[in-house]
Amino acid sequence: MLYIIVPIYNVEKYLKECLDSIKNQSYKNFSAILINDGSTDSSKSIAEEYIRGDSRFYLINQENKGIGEARNTGIEYVFNNMYIEQNKDGRDYIGFVDSDDVISSSYFENLIYCLEKTKSKIAKTKNIYKFYDEKYDKYIFSYTSINKRGFVKDLSKNLSYKTEPWRCVISMDIMKYLRFPNMRNGEDVPFGICANVLVKNVAFCKTARYFYRRYRGSLSNQTNNLCIKQNFNINDFYGYNFIYEFFKRHNLLDKYTIPTDMIRPNLRFLLDNESYFIALKELIISFNLTPMELKVNPIFKIILDSNNAKEYYYRTMSFNEWYKNNFRVKLNREEKTIKFFGKTLFQSKYNKNNKWI
Repeated sequence: MLYIIVPIYNVEKYLKECLDSIKNQSYKNFSAILINDGSTDSSKSIAEEYIRGDSRFYLINQENKGIGEARNTGIEYVFNNMYIEQNKDGRDYIGFVDSDDVISSSYFENLIYCLEKTKSKIAKTKNIYKFYDEKYDKYIFSYTSINKRGFVKDLSKNLSYKTEPWRCVISMDIMKYLRFPNMRNGEDVPFGICANVLVKNVAFCKTARYFYRRYRGSLSNQTNNLCIKQNFNINDFYGYNFIYEFFKRHNLLDKYTIPTDMIRPNLRFLLDNESYFIALKELIISFNLTPMELKVNPIFKIILDSNNAKEYYYRTMSFNEWYKNNFRVKLNREEKTIKFFGKTLFQSKYNKNNKWI
């Protein structure tokens, strides 16, 4: 049995395309749990049409809490009202679809086939078709494909590898341990890291096509995720604390290094936002890490031992970063830069008036 979680918020323009693509799945053994997250447009009415017309569709209404909490509501509903764990054969799954996107008719059939053939706990599609809402031909949605086994990748040494829920099918025996942090955006990053450390091996499917809609006003266009720190909000430390608590709860702190790319912005940001480093240091202190846990997570010790943001940055700089900062030759139509031992020998950019400056 497949349980499909669909969070809904003010998507009246796109919702029918999304729900039609779910309704027309070649994999028929599913229940679609629609969570109306406080929509103020006609999204609720549209969802009600589907639950009246198809017994596989269910609707939950709640006040607006954000996409992560909406997904959590759907997950809790499945475990509390639909899924009975006893005497199961392990062939029960949860999948996610965002309500402004579309999936091919064979999407879930392909993902589940890949997951079962590889005996994995998570199957993720690599077949993402991005289309722009301003101009597209609905013919693209007629894509179908033949089931293929896919391949398996060990993510235990790269836990921050993106495992976004909207492109995955996850086995129920793993899903019972996973929830989303209560964050308005960037919730996919902590979720993906926690999922990766639980399963280690993720199956990748090339034939399950997910149609990812891009448009002005979409959440993905409004914000950067936690790994991109140009506009970091101190409240986003909640996501990192969520990961720490997960590792602690599952006794993983002295076995796996918690990914640190999501808490290390570039040098310019650090120098302009000294409060960031102070807050980061306070966060790591609050973890009360043991010597063994600090040994597994050496960057945490560097954070604790550093006196300021600049020292923290340079002590955690990789060779590639050092090389890029000190030796750089970039020549293209927009920019010409030559840097040697950190000194810029030549730099010129092409401006809007078609002149080099």
